[in-house]
Amino acid sequence: MSLLRILLKTTRFMNHEMPATPPLQLALVDVRDVAKAHVLCIDNTESDGHRILITSQPSFWFRDIAKVLAREFRDTEAKQVLARLNRVIKFDNAKSQRILEIEYTNPEKSLIEMAYSMIERGVLPRKGGYKLPET
Repeated sequence: MSLLRILLKTTRFMNHEMPATPPLQLALVDVRDVAKAHVLCIDNTESDGHRILITSQPSFWFRDIAKVLAREFRDTEAKQVLARLNRVIKFDNAKSQRILEIEYTNPEKSLIEMAYSMIERGVLPRKGGYKLPET
């Protein structure tokens, strides 16, 4: 899926234009962690020749992403129907932690900061109750 499509879907999601959360899991990683991993690979010869998965753990159900964002960007008028399927998706980021010694940013923090960034850039509207992000 292209970055633009993901951005558009996230915008629809944050604007409550999606009637329900899809029953799927996503692996999340903060873009700053991806950049850090790239830089770490430059000087780390142990990473040569490896394909290293850069992702935080655990993966998140879409409904849990909705809960994280709803806690931060509460909309008292919105009602969500949360779909539930019990298919857990797991990823192993042990190699990236072992070889690159990377400490991943908390996915909840990444989600909240992504939403603030989208608001600040005008991708999402600033609604009542908006507060400045904590630094």
